[in-house]
Amino acid sequence: MAVLLWAALSSAGGARPFQQAKPDAQKTTGQAETPPQTPKPSAEEMKDFQAIENELDQDRSIQMTEDFQKKYPQSTLLGWVLFFEGQDYLRKNQGDKAVEYCVKSVKADANNLGSLMIVASLMPQPAYISKNEMEKAKQLTEGEGYATHALEIIEQIQKQPNEADDAFKARKDDYQRKMHGSLGLIHLERATMGLGGMDPQELAKSEKEYKAAVDGIDKPNPEYVFRLGEVYMHEKKVDEAIDAFTKAETLEPAYKPYADPDLEQLKKLKGAAKPAGSP
Repeated sequence: MAVLLWAALSSAGGARPFQQAKPDAQKTTGQAETPPQTPKPSAEEMKDFQAIENELDQDRSIQMTEDFQKKYPQSTLLGWVLFFEGQDYLRKNQGDKAVEYCVKSVKADANNLGSLMIVASLMPQPAYISKNEMEKAKQLTEGEGYATHALEIIEQIQKQPNEADDAFKARKDDYQRKMHGSLGLIHLERATMGLGGMDPQELAKSEKEYKAAVDGIDKPNPEYVFRLGEVYMHEKKVDEAIDAFTKAETLEPAYKPYADPDLEQLKKLKGAAKPAGSP
């Protein structure tokens, strides 16, 4: 199933869609003041960084980030630069490259929230997950770590300059829902790895995470609603599954070809379960 992750991960406004505090010569995202012994970015380094940040052409931006890494291999801004490169590949629909560079970004800056969110969102997707069981288990564990750490950082993020309280709350809530959605998929994928069929404990965890991602909002992400329907179906919660699949295709008609066969099967099961003589 094709999922438009770029749209799901983007935030409105600015040359770069993901909003987080911009680095300066003293501070990087999610980190305390840079220790005195750490070299501060030079004026030329900051100028090159800002040029990358403001570049809208993806291919040009990618080349600029590669040049920056060669020119400043020890830069304290590498986490950001690699994040920008991962973003560019994501916008080019090259998810594998987005994961590669965002993982490098996290290695350079363990608290880069943008990279953590991109990797956590992409890594468990069926399009990127390994078919090898051992490698798949490793990827899911890594993805869970990225998502969990992202949630820890999201709790600590600060408002942007001139950002209204309600806008900040909505942005923070959106980030949290995305990570709960990622954890929901991680546990759903783990459930499929049960030796005796779907693992009920992993399904329960997946249900909890997906409900955290969709409850309390008028227009939740239709992918999360659809996946929650899958979880309910595996748990034999027929009415809940029907509601979830129906809502998913209402929110996004593109899910109709995927939801309708499941809905048909679920309605047959529901009809067969009715006592004789029931209306």
